[in-house]
Amino acid sequence: MRGKLFFKIFGTYLVIAVMAIGIIGLLAGNQIREKLDRQIEAELFAYARIVDLYPLNEIEQRADQIAKITRARVTVIDRDGKVIAETDQEALSLGSHFDRPEIQEARVRGRGTATRYSQTVGEEMKFVALSIRKGDQIVGYIRLARPLVEVRKSIEEFTAILLRSFLVILISSVLVAFFFSRRITAPIRQMEQFTEKLRRGGAPGTLLIRSSDEIGMLAENINYIVEELNKRIG
Repeated sequence: MRGKLFFKIFGTYLVIAVMAIGIIGLLAGNQIREKLDRQIEAELFAYARIVDLYPLNEIEQRADQIAKITRARVTVIDRDGKVIAETDQEALSLGSHFDRPEIQEARVRGRGTATRYSQTVGEEMKFVALSIRKGDQIVGYIRLARPLVEVRKSIEEFTAILLRSFLVILISSVLVAFFFSRRITAPIRQMEQFTEKLRRGGAPGTLLIRSSDEIGMLAENINYIVEELNKRIG
């Protein structure tokens, strides 16, 4: 009986531990990702607004310099979507960028963002774009992009910490389950032995279980029934 109860209690603790660590991991992982994503986006937009202070032709000429300062891939696009400057040489052959979601959003709202996997870099990228205006007319777009390596590494580090925490919780759950299973099954086992002797016609005496919970009440009831039976038989 102790074994059965042990596994029931252990299973309950294990399920609770797994669910708790899973929910915490999911929520915390998403929060870390969102926070880092917002930080990267805010930083790129801050750089883009500074770059936007220069004329389009000067931005085009200083694209490589801007890329070093911002630690980002820099793309300068004319009003029709043609790439006129690109610090990632492999992306120069990709054709018009006018259909890119961040460019379309920047065309409508003045600024745009997008997150997607880049085949040229082999990494998920955060893209931000600003429309470059001359008066009321859009003359082009400045786009900055940065691989989300920092986000991925932070998530991986958090996952490693989570797994170590899960191991500690699992070991603790086993110990707690073992302790409570023994504490619960010991008086039940004692009552089982007591009633088994009574069933076989023996005189088991009095069941001594000091407990104020349901198990203690059950022991008192058994003692009462035995006492009543003894009175009737006697």
